[in-house]
Amino acid sequence: MENFKESNKILFIPGWLDSGRRLGYVNYLDIWRSRTDINKDFQVETVIAHSLGAMVALYNWHLHRNFKIILINPVLSNQKLFWHWLRYCFQEGLPAPFKKALPILAIIPALFNLNKILKIPAVDILKGLSPENLTIIYGAHDHHLYDKAIGESLKARGIKVIEAAEAGHNYTQDFDKIISQYI
Repeated sequence: MENFKESNKILFIPGWLDSGRRLGYVNYLDIWRSRTDINKDFQVETVIAHSLGAMVALYNWHLHRNFKIILINPVLSNQKLFWHWLRYCFQEGLPAPFKKALPILAIIPALFNLNKILKIPAVDILKGLSPENLTIIYGAHDHHLYDKAIGESLKARGIKVIEAAEAGHNYTQDFDKIISQYI
C-alpha cells in the first residue's frame, strides 16, 4: 500500500515517548502523553507498533484477536531494560526531531504508563499468534533493545521476521519501505 500512513485501517503505536504524528501517521495511539484505554477494541485491520509500543499492540490483540500486527524492533522483555536503553542511547542516540519535540513534562505521565505496559506478558501472547497475523521487522544495527533470540524462535515457527540491513533501533524510512511491501 503506497500511502499506508494515511489509512484509517492502520493504527500506529509509537515507542517510548515518541508520537505517530512525528513519524507521519494519521491514525496513531498516543500512549505516552495521555491516558489511553489500551483495552478498547482498536477496530482496524492492521496495527503497526514500534519498540515498547509492541507490548500494547500484543496486549490488545490478545483481548480482541481482530487485526494483523507488524512489529518494528519490538521490545518484548523488560529484563535489564533500563541498562539496555542506556546503551542504545549512547550507541544510536535519540533522533534530533524527537529531542526537539519532547516536552520535559511529558516524561512524568509516560513513566506511569510505562510501569503498566512493562507488566504485559508479551512473549506469552506471541505464542498465540499465527504466522499469517504477525510480521516482525528489526534493524540489523539494533544491538541493545531487539531480542534476536526471540526473533529467531518466532522465525522457526514460520513467522515473517525481516531484517532492515541499514537500520538501528530508531524508526527510519527503511522500515517504511519494508512495511509498504507487507501491508
